Amino acid sequence: MAFKPYLSSNFFDAIGLSAFAIQGAHYAIQNDAPIVGVIISAVLSGTGGGILRDLLAGRKPMIFYANMYALWALLAGILIGFRIINNNLMTLTLFVILIILRMTSVYFDWTLPHYLSSQKFIGFEVDEEDTMNPSKKSKKD
Repeated sequence: MAFKPYLSSNFFDAIGLSAFAIQGAHYAIQNDAPIVGVIISAVLSGTGGGILRDLLAGRKPMIFYANMYALWALLAGILIGFRIINNNLMTLTLFVILIILRMTSVYFDWTLPHYLSSQKFIGFEVDEEDTMNPSKKSKKD
C-alpha cells in the first residue's frame, strides 16, 4: 500500500478525538448523568474540536463525510457509560485502542453504510456525481 501523506494530520486528530471523548464521558459520569448523557457528552466532546478546526479552516466538518469519525467517540461513551472502563489502566488502553481504530479506519477508508452504497448493493443505478455534490443544481427547464 502506498504512503498516504494525510495520515500524520489524522493521527493528531485521532489523539484529540480519543482524549476528548474519554474526558467528556468521564465528566458526565462525575455529574451522575444517565447513560444517554454520557454517550452524548463523549460524542460532542470528542468531535467538537474537529468541527471547530474544520470550520475555522473553511472546510466541511469531517464528521459529516468522514469514515466512521464519530463512531469511535460513541464507543468510548458506551464503554465508559456502562462502567466497562473503570480504572486508569483501562482508560489508557481505551485511549490507545481508539487511536488505532481511528487510524485504521482512515488508512483503509472504512465507512458506515449510507444511502448510496445500499442503493448500489441492491442493484439500482446511482449517479454519484450528481447526488454527492449538493452545489450542482439540476436543470429542469
